[in-house]
Amino acid sequence: MKSLALALACSVCMFTPAHAGSGTIAAVNDDHADLFVSIWDLNTADNKLVWDKHRLNDGQQENLAVELDGDRKAKIKWTSVRTDGDPPPAKTEPSVGVNEGDSFYVNTF
Repeated sequence: MKSLALALACSVCMFTPAHAGSGTIAAVNDDHADLFVSIWDLNTADNKLVWDKHRLNDGQQENLAVELDGDRKAKIKWTSVRTDGDPPPAKTEPSVGVNEGDSFYVNTF
């Protein structure tokens, strides 16, 4: 019975991503307009909202703190919409992997 419990515990460890702690990544506005950006940290148990309609001006880059997995990679979801309300409509990227210290690009196209 003990060996079965140990085997089950080991199998859970193999399929559960390890968390390496917190780190920093950078969001870059790759659109031709100012954006409101929302970002969720998918490495947290509750998919923590990191930015809630945070303004990121055209061409601007800004760092944000996130949780990293065992490979020191952030996993995020983001949504962006133009501040002026002009088309194109909002865009969502449901799952983006970003290495610690790297940038990712947000836009509406």
